Amino acid sequence: GVLFGWGSDTSGQLASGVHSPGATFAIRQIPGMSGVTAIAAARQHSLALKRDGTVWAWGSNEHGQLGDGTRSLRRSPVQVEGLSGVIAIATSEHHSLALRGDGTVWAWGYGASGILGNGQSSDQLTPVQVVDLQAAVAIAAGGHSSLAITVTGGIRAWGNLVCGLPTGDFFTDAHTRPREVWWLTGVTAIAANANHCLAARSDGSVWAWGLNVAGQVGNGSSETVPQPVQVARPGGSISLAAGPAHSLAITSTGTVYAWGQNDAGQVGTGHASPGTVPGEVDFLDDVVSIAAGQDASLAIERDGTLWAWGANHQGSLTPNAPRLLFSPAPTGLPGPFEMVSASYLWLARDETGGIWSSIGPQCERAPCQIPLPSPAKAVSVGANSGAALLDDGGLWQWNNGGLPVSEVDNPDFYLPARVAGLDGLPIVAVDSGATRTLAVTAAGRVWSWGEKEVVKAGNEWVTLTREPHELPGLLDVVAASAGGQTDAVLHADGTASSWGLDGFNHAQPTRVPGLSGITALSSGGAFHLALRNDGTVWVWGHTQHGESGTGETVRQGHIPIQVPGLADIVAISAGFRHCLALARGGRIYSWGDDAEGKLGRATGAYQLAPTRIRFQQPPVP
Repeated sequence: GVLFGWGSDTSGQLASGVHSPGATFAIRQIPGMSGVTAIAAARQHSLALKRDGTVWAWGSNEHGQLGDGTRSLRRSPVQVEGLSGVIAIATSEHHSLALRGDGTVWAWGYGASGILGNGQSSDQLTPVQVVDLQAAVAIAAGGHSSLAITVTGGIRAWGNLVCGLPTGDFFTDAHTRPREVWWLTGVTAIAANANHCLAARSDGSVWAWGLNVAGQVGNGSSETVPQPVQVARPGGSISLAAGPAHSLAITSTGTVYAWGQNDAGQVGTGHASPGTVPGEVDFLDDVVSIAAGQDASLAIERDGTLWAWGANHQGSLTPNAPRLLFSPAPTGLPGPFEMVSASYLWLARDETGGIWSSIGPQCERAPCQIPLPSPAKAVSVGANSGAALLDDGGLWQWNNGGLPVSEVDNPDFYLPARVAGLDGLPIVAVDSGATRTLAVTAAGRVWSWGEKEVVKAGNEWVTLTREPHELPGLLDVVAASAGGQTDAVLHADGTASSWGLDGFNHAQPTRVPGLSGITALSSGGAFHLALRNDGTVWVWGHTQHGESGTGETVRQGHIPIQVPGLADIVAISAGFRHCLALARGGRIYSWGDDAEGKLGRATGAYQLAPTRIRFQQPPVP
């Protein structure tokens, strides 16, 4: 029952108690508000319903929408006068509604458009009863319209622009009193905004009507819909929310669907394309509550986790995150997490240190064990090769991705061979890329070899021999990541260096600017990912297939930016054109190029923002 808020506080809508012209980027508790059972937020004022049936309000009040008998702005909660026994609240930009347990509806604030439903068109500074309306069970407020569901399952509406349309489209008599929207029955939930309305019926179907410029009605078109039409899906809907031009629905299974305007990511599909029919919102499980804002959306899962997506104006969705979130992101209270990895082929280490692989002709139909002289303590897999660091300190490789022996010396290069030239060096980490391998020594130095090197000799890019050589200028390295055309290393102080054909063509290792606290690195085709100790993921380099996760197909930048929509990540892996991340609770996210189903979505299309992989059944350990 404790209330928290964040974002813009220009009109006191966060109840900070002081003048705050900017934004609050930290989530903070609203003082004096406990026992809260429901909330309703408009652009510049807020309402809260307490367990004792009283209603409290704060923020802008020029039309009396706070219901305290004045037009004074309030930066701290004040009790709405004359209301008790309230069970539900709703608010729009300039007016507010309350539903009492006896089925009566009360309204206050802006009245010129008839949206207070009291038969008049003047502002009301304290609540007045809506006339000709009894036995209401739910209410909604949107723009210049108000709606209520009656106990019989019918809808009553009032105001001069009901669901964005002139009242003449619905009924011809006065708009200052409720009238029945007669063509809908069996309604169990409603949602309204300035431009359109939604209704869920007892059979789980969703119906919508109103303005439809952005497809928010969900019937596959952008034409105005003057009468309710059934939304193609989802079925089994139990709760709805309407923004100015987008819509949300929760099904009985806790799945969230969204459709309509998506320029700021408010539909949560990972891109900015509008959706004229409902699509499932990724990342979310077992959702129990949803809300649609001006150009943003929020959802609460059964475990209490709050997620948000869309326009992050002034930190209004999640503090210190990108301006646009094209997929849901947790707002600040992360849960438990675990780990992930990605590659073209796979290696597995059993409990005895044995290495199993899918690499090589002998492993085509079933995994086979790699013959090694002693147990392995670390493994790495590249595009076409595998490497194993053994307990005795030896480093072995097989296949053709950097094996530093000729095929004459080892005719069957699918079999492992010890990497020559590293004897006596205490190797502590190894990573295989597309055509190169990097090894880190206990002294923090880096050795490299492979068919194609991404370093320069003078002004010429050169192809080096397969023999290992030390990379100059790298000190205090604790981990390395070999990519397709670019490589990176992690230093002991939590910073990184990178080099290669990443769009900037750094010929020698160069410190990555503006990024610290790094715990893990992963290099892709021509880009890099970094995991920080705060669980966030960062990207830099040249991406051409959505690998940046920012909603852009192509992006080039040597300054790292945060990948939106990811929090409490514990492991990352960059493929040649796609990325994976694992969150502590076991959720796996993917983005980039879905060719050959690499993202686990079976679409074959680019996914421009991180999207949760959903298994048809639990993966086999």
